[in-house]
Amino acid sequence: MGENLIFLISQPRAGSTLTQKILGSHSMIHTQSEPWVMLHPLHSLKPDGLVAEYDAQLAAKGLQDFIQALPGGQEQYGQRLSEMYAGFYTDIAKAAGKRYFLDKTPRYYLIIPELIQCFPDAKFIILWRNPLAVLGSIINTWTKQDWYRLSEFKYDLLRAPELMLQGKELLGDRAFHIQYEHMLTNPEVTFQDTCRFLEIPFEPSMIDYGNYGHNTWLYGDKGTVNEKSRPDQYHAGLWQTTLNDPQYWRLMHEYLAALGGGMLGNMGYSYNEMEQTLLENKPNVDIEKSSVSLQQLTDNIVRTMLEYKRALELMRQRDTLIKQKDQLIQQKNEEIKSKSDELRQKNEEINEKNNRLRYKRRVIVMKSKELLTVEQEISRIEKSLFYKIWVLASRIIQRKKN
Repeated sequence: MGENLIFLISQPRAGSTLTQKILGSHSMIHTQSEPWVMLHPLHSLKPDGLVAEYDAQLAAKGLQDFIQALPGGQEQYGQRLSEMYAGFYTDIAKAAGKRYFLDKTPRYYLIIPELIQCFPDAKFIILWRNPLAVLGSIINTWTKQDWYRLSEFKYDLLRAPELMLQGKELLGDRAFHIQYEHMLTNPEVTFQDTCRFLEIPFEPSMIDYGNYGHNTWLYGDKGTVNEKSRPDQYHAGLWQTTLNDPQYWRLMHEYLAALGGGMLGNMGYSYNEMEQTLLENKPNVDIEKSSVSLQQLTDNIVRTMLEYKRALELMRQRDTLIKQKDQLIQQKNEEIKSKSDELRQKNEEINEKNNRLRYKRRVIVMKSKELLTVEQEISRIEKSLFYKIWVLASRIIQRKKN
């Protein structure tokens, strides 16, 4: 599973976008931005480390309970995940007319064992860069000397090298290792060896990645890598240029000590050479009085980030509830206005009917008066007529007697 997949794994700010653009310029390899697609489904199998609107730890337990109910358990769940996501990768690569899909998502360093299990036939490229240069790039590119923002990148700085070395042990000869500095100075040799590992022919034109018109992707380096057309050595030693800053120097020195000689050696770098460079460029000031320690700047990152993200989520929920309440109030006001308009219309109709009724009553009273007058006139005429008839009858009788 995953025979057409290539995973490129590194620390952030280690040159992975440059490496990706060069490999993505090969006629057989398709790649795009940073997919991140495997991070959630595989990391969700871990008991902690997730923050969500729902209870992520409870969700992880529920997922494990669901997996245990499968006839094949964890193995079956992993197989189904592999089939689904391998299909996605394949569909995108085929649509682009390519054979391989290169997924460059640096924080896959968190799930290397899970990726190995999920895609046993995939190939892995692990990119290494001088960790002091990585720290310098994070400071210069992301934190902009807002020193306390380093807490956001504690895992990238201190956990990533350890997990990548564990991945190196697990992968063995299934992984190919690239040193960023060697790639800059000898790009042709580096990618000849890389293509040999991937079992594809080396294409010299891929080194001039700028000729392929790659778009500026959503994620990854949006600066130098898009300004140049091929690798150069400019950034290799850039981390040394600001060692005169006490805060910068202290972070470099303490980061070097935190990693230690053994880890740096396994990464392919010399602890003693870096230490010597730092000592030769140490600022002539009291470092401790002029700076804050790496531990202080990165301490309690997980708890801080969890609390911060939870606070943001609560604020989003609050804003959503306020918006919903405002919408309900607006809806009720519109309903009240509609009812008021209806009531006003009904009142107007009632008033109009009352006016018509009062008019009819006045007409009836007037007609009644007229009728009474007519009746009185008829009564008077009847009395007069009766009197005349009586007189006439009396005269007729008198005549007969005579």
